[in-house]
Amino acid sequence: MESSDFLKMIEEIDWLVEAQPVSSVLDTDYRWDWLPTSRDDTNPFPVTVTDIDKDSAKELASKLYKVALTSLRKVKEKRHLLIDGPHDYTESFKGAALFCVRQAAHENASNQIGKWTEILHLFKRGMWPCGIKENGEIVIL
Repeated sequence: MESSDFLKMIEEIDWLVEAQPVSSVLDTDYRWDWLPTSRDDTNPFPVTVTDIDKDSAKELASKLYKVALTSLRKVKEKRHLLIDGPHDYTESFKGAALFCVRQAAHENASNQIGKWTEILHLFKRGMWPCGIKENGEIVIL
């Protein structure tokens, strides 16, 4: 995907338009773990970027991150979906989206379209791919 197409896609995401309230996944019977929500979290789907691709990956990730930060301002309209009792998952949602954008940028820059690009497309569809089950299946809000 061209970087300009990538940028446009992220600008146009209608965040959480198809999402259910966060309580719908918190009350499940199956075991799952959160996908990363901060840049220091362990990446369950590591992307190997070669030395040749590192500069372009870093540049693309930086551009996409800035665009995503601006685009994520739209989340406030659907923030009620991210609140469960006294717990507000808004920052976790934003962190997960930003982590995904950075990793998808690395995949794109190194021509290794993989799991993070797939997860980004779930965000694009207005969902929150928030976790991963023991069997590797993505938990979607």
